[in-house]
Amino acid sequence: MRVYSTEEIERLRAIKRLVNELGINLAGIQQLLSIADVVARIRPLLEEAMTRPARQRVLRREVDRLSQLLRL
Repeated sequence: MRVYSTEEIERLRAIKRLVNELGINLAGIQQLLSIADVVARIRPLLEEAMTRPARQRVLRREVDRLSQLLRL
């Protein structure tokens, strides 16, 4: 038996909704989840970057990663 965390259950529900309601295939969902992960990492960095220059470098790396995922 496996016990799932609240975050894992929410992620599974989101995947189910993307497949069932929006018709997105699993490859598309993988890309969307990767983008969502990067955005989740960027949010706190934005606040920190205002006061800590070292965090600006990390923020730039995450934005570059997001650009790669979006193929911009």
